[in-house]
Amino acid sequence: MSETEPPHDGIHPEALLLPWFLSGTLEAAERKQVTAHLAQCAACRTELESLTVLRRLLRDSFIETKWDRAKHRGWGLLAACLIGVQLAVIIRLWTAPHIPAQLITRDLAPASPQLRCTPSDDGPPGAGH
Repeated sequence: MSETEPPHDGIHPEALLLPWFLSGTLEAAERKQVTAHLAQCAACRTELESLTVLRRLLRDSFIETKWDRAKHRGWGLLAACLIGVQLAVIIRLWTAPHIPAQLITRDLAPASPQLRCTPSDDGPPGAGH
């Protein structure tokens, strides 16, 4: 078969349909027309290959960018949560009433002599000798 001659402006009408052909959004009649043209025209096949590579590159860069954004968004959320927790602790400590140490320890009774541990030769309590 012979190559189709482009019209005087150098563009085949079918070449204008290649992006839609590639995305699969052409009507059945247009798809059949482009498929038949591609079988005869090497220039349009080359153009379709170029569009396919470009589409793949754009898709891959979008997926990578989307993943990078998700990663950064995750780290940002984690940082925001940590800052929020730190602020809550600081505010809680700042607004807590100040209690002098003397008041905290004032009501504690001294250790009773019965609770003191002293070594003895008798062994543990309750051991029947």
